[in-house]
Amino acid sequence: MLENIFDELKFKKHDEDFSPRKEGAPTGAKAGSLEKLFVIADRVEKGEQLFHPGDNPILATISEEFEKATYINKIFKQKLLERQQVRKAKHG
Repeated sequence: MLENIFDELKFKKHDEDFSPRKEGAPTGAKAGSLEKLFVIADRVEKGEQLFHPGDNPILATISEEFEKATYINKIFKQKLLERQQVRKAKHG
């Protein structure tokens, strides 16, 4: 049985008929926060629905949104640097 969207893509080469098979537990993480981003990523890996009716509906504060944006920017820059290093190694 395919566990998540990544397995579905690897096996079928498309996600046209993928549907999460499980509903995870609700989270207290605020919508839009970095914590909620991690919860959603965890749910994707587990093949769960991304959102739960019992999830905290309170929106993240501006500072929490900034924390998330800063984290995403840092990860993006790291990935970009890694790609540049791989290209440089391939092309000398």
